[in-house]
Amino acid sequence: MDTYLSKLRGLAAAAANAVQSKLGRDYEFNVGGPATGYSGLWTLYPAQRRSTGQAATVWVFEKQRFFESGANRQLLDEAGRQRVLALLAGEAGQLARLRHPSVLQVVEPLEDTRGALMFATEQVLASLDDLIAARRRAGGGDQSGDDDDLELDDLAIQKGLLQVSKGLQFLHDEARLVHGNVVPGSILVDARGDWKLGGLGFAQAAGRGRGYEHDYGLPRQAQAALDYWAPERALDGAAGPAGDAFALGCLAVAACCGRAPIASRNDVGAYRSELSRLERGGAAGLAALAGVPEPLARAAAGLLQRDPAQRTTLAQFQDSDYFDNVLVATLRYLERLVEQPADQKAAFLRGLPRVVPQFPARVQRRTLLPLLLAQTGDRALAALVLPSVFAVAQGLAPADFAAQALPGLRPLLARAEPPQAAVALLDGLPVLLAKCAAAELSAHVLPMVYAALLSAHADVQDRALRAVPALVGAAGPRDLHDGLLPRVQHVYAKTSSLAHKVRALMCLHQMLPALDRAAIVGRVMPLLARTRTREPAVVMAMLAMYEEIGLNHLDRRAVATDILPVLWAQCVDSRLRAPQFDRFAQVIDRLAARVRSEHRAHLEAAHPPAPQPAPALVADVDADADADVSAVPPGFAAGEPPMRNPLEPAPPMRNPLEPAPLAGAWEWDAPGAAAAAQGRIEADLLSTPSEDAQAADDNAAPLPFIPPPARSQQQHRRQQPSLRLHTPATARGTTTTTTTTSDAARGTNGTAAGHHAPALLPPPPPPPPPRSKLGATRLGPMRLGSPAPHPPASSPLAPSPRPPAAAPRPSQKHAGGKAADLGDFDPFA
Repeated sequence: MDTYLSKLRGLAAAAANAVQSKLGRDYEFNVGGPATGYSGLWTLYPAQRRSTGQAATVWVFEKQRFFESGANRQLLDEAGRQRVLALLAGEAGQLARLRHPSVLQVVEPLEDTRGALMFATEQVLASLDDLIAARRRAGGGDQSGDDDDLELDDLAIQKGLLQVSKGLQFLHDEARLVHGNVVPGSILVDARGDWKLGGLGFAQAAGRGRGYEHDYGLPRQAQAALDYWAPERALDGAAGPAGDAFALGCLAVAACCGRAPIASRNDVGAYRSELSRLERGGAAGLAALAGVPEPLARAAAGLLQRDPAQRTTLAQFQDSDYFDNVLVATLRYLERLVEQPADQKAAFLRGLPRVVPQFPARVQRRTLLPLLLAQTGDRALAALVLPSVFAVAQGLAPADFAAQALPGLRPLLARAEPPQAAVALLDGLPVLLAKCAAAELSAHVLPMVYAALLSAHADVQDRALRAVPALVGAAGPRDLHDGLLPRVQHVYAKTSSLAHKVRALMCLHQMLPALDRAAIVGRVMPLLARTRTREPAVVMAMLAMYEEIGLNHLDRRAVATDILPVLWAQCVDSRLRAPQFDRFAQVIDRLAARVRSEHRAHLEAAHPPAPQPAPALVADVDADADADVSAVPPGFAAGEPPMRNPLEPAPPMRNPLEPAPLAGAWEWDAPGAAAAAQGRIEADLLSTPSEDAQAADDNAAPLPFIPPPARSQQQHRRQQPSLRLHTPATARGTTTTTTTTSDAARGTNGTAAGHHAPALLPPPPPPPPPRSKLGATRLGPMRLGSPAPHPPASSPLAPSPRPPAAAPRPSQKHAGGKAADLGDFDPFA
């Protein structure tokens, strides 16, 4: 319980000291919160500068928490505590005065408060010791997990060992120091994945010193690790640059297999035994260790030679075949790019996009991208660097792109100079659209495209026009109508390049689905109407626009009045080829079909047809012959025409002065009628008809009906009916017969009312009576009777009346009053 309370008091005191210190005022960090890692006695906390937001790492040594712990309270006296504090202060001081890419950079010097020691460095993700432990917990191999920034793959080890060797070389050659404690806990991994030298608490000047003596009065973290000491220092006390080279060999093996080649447990005797075993095994023994590749085993064996004179130097290690691969060579050249001539820089950067995909994604993001963005400040190199930048950015998440790539690209997007850089930015526009948020797109990317559309350089303008279709779906309505559309219209109206004009029309065609009707009618259609060129390429591009507008954006009236006449005028241009004309005809047919169908539907909806009358009922006369015809409604009787549609025009009225037509019963066959009349005359002259003859006459069949030639209605109205008088003349006497007919007689026997019946043919004059030998005067005058009057009009449904039978005629008498007996009389005797 006391231990727990002491820990709480220590945390509270450290937090209070952190707030009261300058670091607490300038940086935001949480002492006691999640730590980034550990390096010796230091605890590493993530921090952020309050003024700039720059990421950093605060190193904290909590005095009370360390010294008041159970074991250290009894182990350390006041002198031991001061030795520990001096060791930590010396480490921070050495780091603060050294400046090298491979040495950890201090951004805030050491602060010694009552409760803690603290200083700030560049951002650190972990120490190499943390990475090895994480891989060991993961079961060997590259550690897996969500945070791939802590991966420890072959390329990371190659690059890291190369950087550590350069850092040690700097200490030896420039700072005249021997590190003295090259262990995994002294190697820090920054945000770019670079390995940096730390742990300089045991650094000293080159020369002779003491051999290794383990101080049991200090904690293990406050003492150097015997497993990484060179034999000359551990056994003879000689400290020099070669000792750091031996430690580097041990570090390389530990980075690959997780443990150093010597396991002494801080015992000098065990160290001697392990050293002898290592000397006997050589490179083969190192290669037998799990995870150590053969090229590294050969290079490490040279570093682990017992004799310092035969030991591989740091420069030789850097030139070994272990680093002879394209990825490591690319990284090394990129780090020294500033030192290279301009022509070699250009050649290297042109080939770099082909190598970028071979790097792991982590190396691309953490190492390549920062190095490339650092070169964009040189305008001469910006156009060559940007393709590689976009190749890396393509694999970034949008959040990582916004945090890592976009800040370095904003200056280029703002100025878009030189023209080659603008072209490179436009070529990378698909990546920008995929990774940028809507606000960043509107604030930085679209203004760059607007400037490129109005550029005086033809290449820049062409690339901008090619990029417009990709912007249509990403830009908002306001950016589209007020930013992109006016500039594309300007290019179309002002350019003298036929290719740019066609490209601008293609851009407008891509923008049509996103434009509103007002913009199409008020801005796009007038632009097309003002086009004067009739080049086939331009005309066909306009045809595609007219088709899209006519089918999807305008009503039928606008299509009929504003589009179809233009298309008809354009399609008859003699510069078009036959397939182009066929394309015009196809579009015209589609638009015309749309106008025809929609306008017909509109007319049918505006003027619906009148309702149709019910169908007429037809009476079945044969089935009900005895039915009362008078009870059938007009228009429904058998043989009667249906009722007239009230919407049809009325038939012409009959002339009231025209006499009524003859009934169909008075129509007869003219030759048959003449023969019958001749027979009756002879019967009257020669004999008195008998009862049998009269009965036969009564049963005589009705006269057959022969239809006359049809007359037109106009002829019928123009020709009035007349009374015709037929007076046959005889040789010895005169017999007068009067017949009344009508040229416009209407037919009966089923002839429908309202239709003109064929007219009756006038009967021919009867033949003269037979002459006797005594002459006609012997018979005296003959009385043939008066012509029959007109029969009354009959109903069209009434059956046609039969001609009346000839009435029995009185016997002819002589002048003396006696009836003439003609039975024995032969008029020709």
